[in-house]
Amino acid sequence: QNYHAMTRDQRFAHDLVIVRDGSSHQGDGRALTDYFCYGRRILAPGDGEVVWMCDSLPDQAIGTGDPAHPVGNGVVIDHGTGEFSVLAHLQPHSLAVRLGQQVHAGDFIGLCGNSGNPSEPHLHYHLQNGPKPLEGDGFPAVFHELVIDGKPVTDAEIVKGERVQPGPATGGK
Repeated sequence: QNYHAMTRDQRFAHDLVIVRDGSSHQGDGRALTDYFCYGRRILAPGDGEVVWMCDSLPDQAIGTGDPAHPVGNGVVIDHGTGEFSVLAHLQPHSLAVRLGQQVHAGDFIGLCGNSGNPSEPHLHYHLQNGPKPLEGDGFPAVFHELVIDGKPVTDAEIVKGERVQPGPATGGK
């Protein structure tokens, strides 16, 4: 279900893409802007404090990566419950938050990019039990108020291959 499963922090990670007509991109997929996710607004998944961030790494060309900086640009949010959200692969210089800032669910974080060591432009998201990327133990994330494969769901752990959309209660977030 998850090729990240072999790493302890990412065993329940999600690589979220936008798919239209069975593809994550238009055209030949050689340009970052061909990808439906690229440049989309990334929102805070829950309330918390920004405890780690990077905003200076370049986007990678399609088919290349930066193994020395696998997360790329992104943030870690401490939810104050022993849960830390990791949001990765954002565009350089797009972060709208600062270290120590309190954020609320739905706040604008930055723009989806292709920094770090990505497979294609997407949002990498996972929960872990520590503030440093790649150094915690991962655990499942429960998503609220969504539509999975056309059916409204109040709470769910999403899995590979499901078509997921925001539910009516989220206001499109």
